[in-house]
Amino acid sequence: MLARSLSGMLRTKSGAIDEELLGRTIKEWRLIAMHDVDLTEQLEAKANLKKLNKIAKAIRQQKMQLAKAKEANEGKMVASKSPASEDKPQ
Repeated sequence: MLARSLSGMLRTKSGAIDEELLGRTIKEWRLIAMHDVDLTEQLEAKANLKKLNKIAKAIRQQKMQLAKAKEANEGKMVASKSPASEDKPQ
């Protein structure tokens, strides 16, 4: 029941996902998938894990793309500086 509740809490109207809550939800479903005696709950847990892992993967990829874009932007700023603009000793 806790895993179902946490999954419900992940669904927000704003569309933003709390990564800490996502991790906690994944851990809870993983415990159910590995240790629950009831086969139907194990199958439910595995199905939910599959969905949640896709979300987590998408978030990781988005972070990597933002980091690469930021790095590329900083590289352009460094390359745009010309040596002529620096102070020259007289």
